[in-house]
Amino acid sequence: MGARLVVDGHNVIFRSAKLAETYGRDAQGTRARFVRQLAEFGARKHYQVTVVFDSGKGGTGIRSSEDGGTVSILYARAGETADDLIAEILPGMRSGDPTFVASSDRGVQQIARSARAEVWTAEKLLEKIVGEAPKRRPADWHPVEHGLKGYTGEDD
Repeated sequence: MGARLVVDGHNVIFRSAKLAETYGRDAQGTRARFVRQLAEFGARKHYQVTVVFDSGKGGTGIRSSEDGGTVSILYARAGETADDLIAEILPGMRSGDPTFVASSDRGVQQIARSARAEVWTAEKLLEKIVGEAPKRRPADWHPVEHGLKGYTGEDD
């Protein structure tokens, strides 16, 4: 079947200088570009990729998903975080194949370790998929000002 890669979508996007810069102007386009990058990476490495985003689609009360081609795209429902959804789906991915979880959120990393998945930081994934060096956020940077309501920017 191949290795699995689960990605904490907004966490990784906001760790990328290029993606974070465009998110406030075009969130949907930025997510689509990120999914294409994940699809290309998954195809090269033969990974099954699942990217999980915090409540998208206007923050509905139901979970939603999109057909991202070779990438499964999941959105948490309103009041639920991507972290919650990742915690729910990881146990169901248990098999003989390796599972990787990409996030710099310490809570998600702990969830991944508890599920015996290997943890990659967001920066490590970005380096693998686009060769992007880790970015440093300005001290006064805040995600709400960059278009992601409800995201605190905290890593735990």
